[in-house]
Amino acid sequence: MASAKNSNGIVIFGDDDMRTLISLISSPYEEIALKSMKIIQTYNTTKTYTASYRVPCLHLGEHLVLKCGLMRELAKVATISKSTAFLQSVAATINTLDWTVFRSFKDYHADVLRMTIKALTKMTKFDSQHVREVFQSLPVTLEVLKSESPRLFDITVKLLELIARRVRFRSQTKLLIGSKIIIYLKTMLQNPGFCNISQFRVLFKVLDDFSATNDALLQKLISDSETLTTILSCAEQDFIYFRTTAWSIVFRIITTATSEQIQYLLDQSNLKYYLCNQLLNTASIENLRKTLNAMATIATKCKRFPSLSDDMKATVISRIDAIYKENRDINSISEPAQKLRRLMKTKKVKKFDIGCTIT
Repeated sequence: MASAKNSNGIVIFGDDDMRTLISLISSPYEEIALKSMKIIQTYNTTKTYTASYRVPCLHLGEHLVLKCGLMRELAKVATISKSTAFLQSVAATINTLDWTVFRSFKDYHADVLRMTIKALTKMTKFDSQHVREVFQSLPVTLEVLKSESPRLFDITVKLLELIARRVRFRSQTKLLIGSKIIIYLKTMLQNPGFCNISQFRVLFKVLDDFSATNDALLQKLISDSETLTTILSCAEQDFIYFRTTAWSIVFRIITTATSEQIQYLLDQSNLKYYLCNQLLNTASIENLRKTLNAMATIATKCKRFPSLSDDMKATVISRIDAIYKENRDINSISEPAQKLRRLMKTKKVKKFDIGCTIT
């Protein structure tokens, strides 16, 4: 490498030197990669970086990321199965990049999070290509759950929340991020104690917002019965935010899905029991309205509400009658209640050419 020394005897690296060091990070020989990162770490802390033109030390991290490809190279190697020492060195390398810039993010001490926010906030355009590159290249945002590390997962959620707050995403990017959130939710439910209420709240909020304005993501939710089951499981948690936000997503799925899709979801999930439990146990006028409309929508699309046991059906119809009598003057309650009761009383077995079979 064509390096030089300054008047203090400190080695000065130019762009080509830094690119060479950065390329060695992906060496198949871990010892070489570790030494390369150690040099970069040591050099970054001297704050004496130069090139063919002067680069202010405050912008060293940005320069290494956007001009020399450091973050891209670190992300690439971190997605490959490596030793703990190697991954720790990756984090340490990121931590040396312009720490002073991150004072405004002092509440988030995670190294990868801070570097990613720095790179994003310095970009002139927040379009889908930029954001997609970040999410595709950074293992902490795509593959982090495989590590089952609560610390890394917390980084991911905080990053997602901050990005979602400031970026107006394009459709394809919403689909990409929303798809990952679905994976996150599944992992969270499969690993009790892996997450906290705050993380659930962030993921549900982003998924709810994205699915409200992105048809492709909504169709992905509709076509995956496991996802609906995941959302319903979250909705049954003893936290009002989960119930409210999850219900918003469920209602959107029901109103958008075709008859065939509704039948598929009914066959593959506990949707009908969830709705019945909602109807029987909620006292809120708003929740009653949503539940009645959702059940009436399903019954309309399938020409009848899905079959229930005789006892459950009698209990549900009795509850509908009581709701109707108590809210006769509230059209948003009484009308769907009447409609649902009529469709639930339908007994004739039919098979429709739209593919919705009721028994």
